[in-house]
Amino acid sequence: MKKLIVAIIILTTFSLCTSDVFVEEPQVIQPNKELQIQAIEGLKLQNYIVNSDIKINSKLPESGEYKIKIYNFEGRLVNQERIQGVQGDNILTIYVSALPKDSYTVVLQTIDNRTIGSQIFSKN
Repeated sequence: MKKLIVAIIILTTFSLCTSDVFVEEPQVIQPNKELQIQAIEGLKLQNYIVNSDIKINSKLPESGEYKIKIYNFEGRLVNQERIQGVQGDNILTIYVSALPKDSYTVVLQTIDNRTIGSQIFSKN
């Protein structure tokens, strides 16, 4: 299966958001130990301090469309992307090299805004 990189268009522009973030299409592969989630659903980051990209596992309760949102430390939405996922583990890469150094929260939600999981990371 070829990896496809999808350019994210910032849906909401804020004064602190200066550039695009990219999310790689989900891959259905067995997650490594660092990305395993025991629950039926959730979100887990491979690393919490990052420079250019973050590998995440978005474990989904069912196949369908979901949202990944990134908020800055002040709680402002700096990026939002819709993904097509399958039930179970979906390994994604979020490319964040264009974001300024700061702390961020990545949130995985259903289309009707039910939060499945959230994690904090710091961009160096």
